[in-house]
Parts: sequence; structure tokens; C-alpha cells
Amino acid sequence: MITQFKRLFKHSFIYAIGSLAQGIVGFILIPLYTRYLSPASYGQLEIINTLILISTMILSLGFASALLKCHERDCKDEKEQKQLVGTAFVFIVPFASFVTILAWFFGKFLARVLLGSEDFLNLIHILLLINVFAVFLSLAFAVLRMKEKSIKFIIFSLTKFGLVLGLNIYFVAFLRLDIFGILLGNFISQVIITVPFIFTLIPYANFRFSKKLLRGLFAFGIPIIPASLAMWIMDLSDRYFLKFYSSMTEVGLYSLGYKIGFVVSILVVVPFQLAWPTVSFSVAKRFDTKKIYARTLTYLLFIGCFAALAISIFSKQIVEIMSAPEYLTAYKVVPLIAFSYVLYAAHFAIVPGLHLREKTKLYPLLVVIPAVLNLILNYIFIPKYGMMGAAWSTFVCFVFMALLTYLVSNYYYKIKYEWGRIIKLVLITSILLGLNYFYRNAWTCLVIGFNIASLFLFVGLLYIFRFFRKGELKRIRSLTKKDPERV
Repeated sequence: MITQFKRLFKHSFIYAIGSLAQGIVGFILIPLYTRYLSPASYGQLEIINTLILISTMILSLGFASALLKCHERDCKDEKEQKQLVGTAFVFIVPFASFVTILAWFFGKFLARVLLGSEDFLNLIHILLLINVFAVFLSLAFAVLRMKEKSIKFIIFSLTKFGLVLGLNIYFVAFLRLDIFGILLGNFISQVIITVPFIFTLIPYANFRFSKKLLRGLFAFGIPIIPASLAMWIMDLSDRYFLKFYSSMTEVGLYSLGYKIGFVVSILVVVPFQLAWPTVSFSVAKRFDTKKIYARTLTYLLFIGCFAALAISIFSKQIVEIMSAPEYLTAYKVVPLIAFSYVLYAAHFAIVPGLHLREKTKLYPLLVVIPAVLNLILNYIFIPKYGMMGAAWSTFVCFVFMALLTYLVSNYYYKIKYEWGRIIKLVLITSILLGLNYFYRNAWTCLVIGFNIASLFLFVGLLYIFRFFRKGELKRIRSLTKKDPERV
């Protein structure tokens, strides 16, 4: 079993670097954005970025995720695997291009509905152009994950990181192009990275179309679309409620706090989400599959809670360093967002049981139902409590999503998770987070000292209360050692 964890750790660690490179761009650029963009403009930028993310998922029809599943379970040999890749690109790229052209003619309508005014037509047009290349790159990165080419994955990720960073600084700080400059930099970086990516994919693809493989991609990918729409609601609806019941300034403050809390997703959720599907499907026929799944959730929650705790207790200092003074109150929403994404990571760790029992059609419900709840809670709490109401609504919905995923998945594929260890982890994390609430407004140097002590105390208390099993720390350290066995 340790070999499987080494495999998961190896690729997750490399994906973490690539994910960090892509996600950290926005984090590094916070000082730039908060200097050259008002909180209102920053809020508008975050709405546009979320639209790009969600529309990319929809236009790709879930094929990026479907490739992983079909590659592992539906392809008999390497020839079919190459044909699978070719079929995905031959269908999706023309489809995304056609939808983009169609949407172009409704640009004014989209600008009015999504951004509040036809004056933002230029932003809608560049958003649509970004989508076409983003769809291609989503499939391209999925192929590298599918083939476990994690080194190539990070090379392309770091290249994109450098391009986006440099172009954003140039267009915003020097040319003063505001939001349009940020989007233009993202568009140019995607165009540049697409060219070498095409040549990289050629050895893995045979562009002969296969209706059989396309049906397999649709069978797995289409059910993901409602889930993507539901995530659109959970990601974006709170911004719209804040815009309607408060102001775009509050949207900007909330968005900044959300971005800092979202670092948990960059460091933990995304790397795990990229590496886990391939590993979870490949170990599905082992005798100790359920034990691997259970232990994976425990390790994931340990890493996630540590990351979320660190970001949460240092959130005020992070906001002070990274942004202008008018953004300071954004730190208040960080803990709720950070731990929401720990729960989101747990959702991905638990869900493979549905795929193994061919119950993928139920997956959208695991996101759609929490999304509906999110709309209801946003309507109730945002008018009264503003961005804190939005943050609490987000947290409650992610709690509900994780619980619902566990109940449904475990009904079809029962796994005995390590609840004793998980409860210890949750209690110790909650206590340390609560203590931070009482001293976070003290003298800065004192607060930083207490925060560092809290992180050491986190591991120490887990050790004292026997969260770590005998010999487990030694085995965890072995994950970093080279394994000669080829998996």
C-alpha cells in the first residue's frame, strides 16, 4: 500500500508546484491590483475570472475529467488510448469555437447581464477568446495527467506562470490598461503556450474519430456539466448577491479574502484532484483498496487542516502586507473560505465509490443540492450580514456537500473511514483556531509568535493524543524517498 501512497505523493507534489504556479499568479499580483484597481474594479475582475473558469468547464463538456476515466477503464490498448485523445480534441475544439462565435453576436447582451453595462463589451469579447484557448489547454493538461507526465505538466505550468506574471505587470503598471490589460495578458500567454503544447500532444494522439469512444466521453463528461453549473452558483452567486444588496466595493473585499482562503485549494485541493483520479481507478482492483481510500482521506484532512489553519491565523498579516489599507477587513472571511476548501478536498477523496459502482449519474446531485442551499442562504444572510453572510453560506454549503457525498457514496461502496483520528484532528484544529480569535488584535510581533507556536502545537497535540500511529511518521517520511519499483 505504501507504494500507492508514494505514487500519489510524488505526482501530487509535482502537480502542487504546477498548480501553485498557476494559482499563485493572482496572489502575487494582489499588491499590483490593489494599487492600480479600486476595490470595486477588483470585484469586477473576480466576477470575470469566475465566468472564465465556469464557461471553460461547460464548453469542455467535462471531457477533461472523462479522459482520465476512459483511459483507465475503457481503452484496451495504446492504440485506443491515442484514438481517445484524438477524438476528444476533434470534437471539443470545433464545438467550443462554434459556441464562441455564436456568443460573440450576443456580446452586448452578455455584457449587460453579466457585468451590468454594454460599456464592457470589450471585456466580454476578450473573455470569449480566452475561453477557446482555455478549453484546449484544459484537455491538454488532462492528457499529461492521464499519462502521468507530471514533469511536463509543471514545465508548461511554470511557463504560463511567467508569461501571465510579466504581461500583467506590463499592461497594468506601465500601460495602465486596467482590467482589459489583465485579460489581454492572460489571452496572449494562452496563445503562446498553445503552440508548443500541440507538438507535445502529437505522440499521445491519433486524430481518427471514434463514435464509440466519444460515447464513453459523453457518458462520463455530461453528468459533470450540471455539477459545473452548480459550482458556478456556489462560486459566483454570492458576488452577485453582494453586488445587488451591498456594493461592488464589498464584492472586492470579499473577493480578496476569498482569494487568500482559496490558497488552500491551490496547495491541497487542486494537486490532489489532479493526481487522485488516476491513482484511485488504478488501485480499484487491489485487495486493500478500501483501506487505501480510508487512509487517503485521513492524510488529506491532516494536510488540509494544517494549511487552512496556517492561512487562517496569519490572514490579517497577509492582507496587511499584500494589499492597500482599504482592503484590511477582507481577512475576516479567510478562515471560513479556507476550511470550506478542506471540505471540498474531502469530497473528492470520498466520491470514487460512485464511479466504481457506475453511479456517476448521481454525482451532479452532490453539487446541485448544496448549490440550491447556497442560493437560499445567500438570499437570507447577505442582505443582513454582507460578506460575512456570504462566507458563512459558503462554509455551510461545503459542509453539506461533504456530508452528502459521504452518505451517497458510502451507501453504494462502503468504506470504514478512520473517524477516531478525524475527530481528533477537527477538535484540535478548532481549539487552536478559536484561541487565535482572542489574541489576533494584540501587538503584531506577539501575534506572529503565538501563531508560529500554534502550528507547532497543532502537530504536538496530534502526537500527544496519538493521532499518528506507531511507525507512521517513519512511513510518511519514506514517501519522499525514491522508490525503484515501477508502478
